[in-house]
Amino acid sequence: MSSDRNDHEAVASITAQMEEMKCRHKAEVQSLEKLNRELLLQLGTSATASVDANAEMESAELSLARSHIDSLTRRLDELLRHKKEMEDAHTERVADEWASMATQNLFLEMECDHRRD
Repeated sequence: MSSDRNDHEAVASITAQMEEMKCRHKAEVQSLEKLNRELLLQLGTSATASVDANAEMESAELSLARSHIDSLTRRLDELLRHKKEMEDAHTERVADEWASMATQNLFLEMECDHRRD
């Protein structure tokens, strides 16, 4: 009987240890699941923050690009106005030269006509 009692106590002790291990295992699993949820939440928050930061950076880059394009457009407009002014001045100078040459030619013709008479 003593052997049965020892066997019974050994079984009870092993069962208690198994229950204790099962409870510890369950607590560890719950702790890991909680940690996993927290990490996923942090990851989601981090990803959202990263997306927001990227969007802000892209917005800033787009704003800078637009500003650069506007600056280049203004410079191009200035150059085109300057080109037009230069062309107008050249056209005016050529017209003045032609008028001067035509006037000189007219005077020469008149002088030649006057000499012939």
